[in-house]
Amino acid sequence: MSPFARRPLRLALVALLTLAASLASAQAVWACDAYDSHGSPRDCTFLERYGECLWNAMDSHYQCMEKKTSLLDGVRCHAGTQVDLLSCNLGMPFKFIGSILNPFG
Repeated sequence: MSPFARRPLRLALVALLTLAASLASAQAVWACDAYDSHGSPRDCTFLERYGECLWNAMDSHYQCMEKKTSLLDGVRCHAGTQVDLLSCNLGMPFKFIGSILNPFG
């Protein structure tokens, strides 16, 4: 099989992994609290939810590092953080497109 024939299979695999990572992320559900200039609750914007995903990933990393007891635990913390950050970043386009298609949902 030529390298060019494998390209669609690779693209499909990358797309599937991207979708799985965005859906399986521990950061997939946000509990964003936002308030308007009068102190009344309002819906979070798209970028606020994305920023909260990144913030939660880093907070999770710091908590993991505080609890580590060995070098291997530290490596696991760093690897988990990279997965969380990747999930936030790969999920961003899907959430953005979803917010465009359903702006009031």
